Amino acid sequence: MQACASIEPASFIAYVTPDTVRLKKLYPEQAAEARFAMRGSGVVYLYCNRHGLFRMKTPRVERAHTSRLPF
Repeated sequence: MQACASIEPASFIAYVTPDTVRLKKLYPEQAAEARFAMRGSGVVYLYCNRHGLFRMKTPRVERAHTSRLPF
């Protein structure tokens, strides 16, 4: 996710699912980017001091099913 290119960067990026909230605090010397392990569908929030709050839904991520051996 790309943030705005302002002098004052975003102050946080959050990934919210129905059962978890993962938050990345950003500081002025950091680039406005983060990596989150996506488990199911959720929403990414980015707060920019200049442009306000951005919201983006994430696609549903299906896990690969593994077959179990009958041992």
